Amino acid sequence: MITPVFFLSLVFSKCCFCPLLCLNVDGMTSHANVMCCKSVGTDLSMLDIDNFITKINQLKKEVAVLEAKLRARGDELNSEKPRHTEDTEFSLTLLCYTDTNPTDAQNNVCDSNHSLNLDESTDQTSTESLDSVCYTGELMEIKTEPKVKEEQNDEYENLGDFVPAVKQMNGRNLGIKTEPTSDKEQIEENHNGGDDDIYLIPSASNNMDQGLILRVIINDGDIRKITLQERPASVEAFMSSLVEKLQLRYDFTLQFEDPDFNNALCNLTDMGDLPNKTTLKIIPRILLVGSNTSPCTTDIEMSSSGSFESSSKNQWPKFFEIPDFSFDVNHRLRQGDLLYTRNGTYHLTVSKDMKHEILHKLAECIYSFKAYPTDKDFAEVAKALINKHPCLREKGSCTGYYGWKNSLKFKMGNYRSKLRKAGCLDVMVNGGRKSKFAPEGQPSKLNIKKPRRDETNYLPNFPLGKDEISLERDRELISEEIRKRTPNTTIVSQKMDQTFPLRRKEIVEMELPVKTTLKRWPALFTEHEVFVEFTRITCKNLQTEFFGELDRHIPSLIKIFKSKNGTIGRTLSEILEQHEPSRNVNGTLCKESLVTLQRTAVLRCIPVLLGDNPSEFFKHFVASDDNSFLEHIPFGILTVISEESPHSSLLIHTDSVSTAIVIEGDIVMDQIKDMPLAVCLLFGLSYALNLDYPKGMKNTFYFIQQVLLDLGAKILKPKLQTLKNQLFS
Repeated sequence: MITPVFFLSLVFSKCCFCPLLCLNVDGMTSHANVMCCKSVGTDLSMLDIDNFITKINQLKKEVAVLEAKLRARGDELNSEKPRHTEDTEFSLTLLCYTDTNPTDAQNNVCDSNHSLNLDESTDQTSTESLDSVCYTGELMEIKTEPKVKEEQNDEYENLGDFVPAVKQMNGRNLGIKTEPTSDKEQIEENHNGGDDDIYLIPSASNNMDQGLILRVIINDGDIRKITLQERPASVEAFMSSLVEKLQLRYDFTLQFEDPDFNNALCNLTDMGDLPNKTTLKIIPRILLVGSNTSPCTTDIEMSSSGSFESSSKNQWPKFFEIPDFSFDVNHRLRQGDLLYTRNGTYHLTVSKDMKHEILHKLAECIYSFKAYPTDKDFAEVAKALINKHPCLREKGSCTGYYGWKNSLKFKMGNYRSKLRKAGCLDVMVNGGRKSKFAPEGQPSKLNIKKPRRDETNYLPNFPLGKDEISLERDRELISEEIRKRTPNTTIVSQKMDQTFPLRRKEIVEMELPVKTTLKRWPALFTEHEVFVEFTRITCKNLQTEFFGELDRHIPSLIKIFKSKNGTIGRTLSEILEQHEPSRNVNGTLCKESLVTLQRTAVLRCIPVLLGDNPSEFFKHFVASDDNSFLEHIPFGILTVISEESPHSSLLIHTDSVSTAIVIEGDIVMDQIKDMPLAVCLLFGLSYALNLDYPKGMKNTFYFIQQVLLDLGAKILKPKLQTLKNQLFS
């Protein structure tokens, strides 16, 4: 079709005897010259020539029809470039790319010449002309050069600016070179379109309105197909869609196969670069906040693929996905599900070997998340099983899966016994319990060492190729490096990552005192390593999530505090009165920022609201006093103030010298910037050192764990549930 934005579609066949078909159309309305090489003694197929000439004649007729329609509508024709259809000339050069040897092709020159003329009024050929010129290794291209005959005075539509579209032939692309139409002419021509014979060239931006079909590589063993009905407007929205569909619980970046670089992987920064059908790769990452900056400003990227990755576990999914079983079991389940769909009452009779395989596969899948799942976890897995395979639903059960849940519990116990014999540390730690074979052992249900606060990697196995001796050498190297005046932080981070299983074995299984751990692992008690260790254990970014959620709820919390009356209300009012920023004589704000003061006030008010006793947790210490009282502090935060401080009686000190963390009567970390950061670090140390929460602050620490960080059980204590309801109302 030829339209105001002329759309020329050429379909042709390549000569079967040579690698090149070179077509020159000179004077579209008058005649066409076709040149092609041929082998000695062989002529070009006349059928190919006839087809090409027919296409050209059809285009001539469409041009004439279009001109008539434009005149009938009274559209003003371009008078600056007068042309007549009869004088319109085009020069087209078609070069076919082939795999023929270039040297042989260039030497293959044909001697026969034939002349072919195209009569304007008919579709017949009068003369034939065949010239043989061979070129290879070239990309097939079309060049259009509109020519103007100045002697013509008739005013016609400018037919020189057109965009040809060339289809692929034999799997090879055709390059197109033409003079583009100006934007103004393009807009005018688009407004003139309205007939069925007019087709506009599709814009590249139309791809943005189409959906996406993606092959997503999460890891080498997890590759999924994702379909999105609508293309997201931004990369951030696209990543949010992937998080929802793939149930990803970690930060990541995206790479896609870029067709411009032979499908090499490139980072995705603009949705316009993403094809509608492509392969994506998920690159996990962990974002940690630098210690010398504000907690929510600067991010430091760290790879999440540590040396303990082979034994690490994943967080329990929001929706448990039932794995595939062996071929015969899957086949029987499909047949049973089909019969159940037909009548709604079919119940598959499960054989002993079939049930054994189903339970064993489910136990393996459960262990990849937890070694000791709860009753709620077993119920969730059993429910997911009958939802995916309704033919397994139990008729005599009120829930339809009660028997499967009990079977899973027993199977999981047997599976842990096998893993204990295989040497898995997270289940070996509870071995040797009292039984008929070991009557003097520890009671089976007493002091079970298992995750209780949603620790994903509670007690990981040693890395491949590593044992306790080699990891001990790495620990000694860390101790030597950390004692240097300027330690190499890269080496320390790498070795701390490698020795994570050994450190957890000592802390969880051997239950070393904090003082001993401080001597053996001094790097663990640095700000950076506390956050990294928490990430290794829970797969969460402590600093970012803690301060992010706290800042989000500060307005609601302050409103709740101000609404309280009685003794609690008076105490909360005293604390809130101090959170206003102090001003000096000139009326400028003090060094302590408003954000830090608000965080401090809220963290001091939460224990009061939840009924905790913060007096033994938050301690003030004058720099000149004796610090012997520290021996009686099992768990707390110490604020060091100067003698000249005029606000020594206040609960919130804006001019403190420093802040320290005290555990078991010893200062394990000092020179902390402010009190909110100290609370965050102390919470991280409770995970890193496997410590119980302080008795007088349990509700506050459970609030941080279950409400702010969304870790652990979803069933909250009444006070916590009430506060959470008020925050989210």
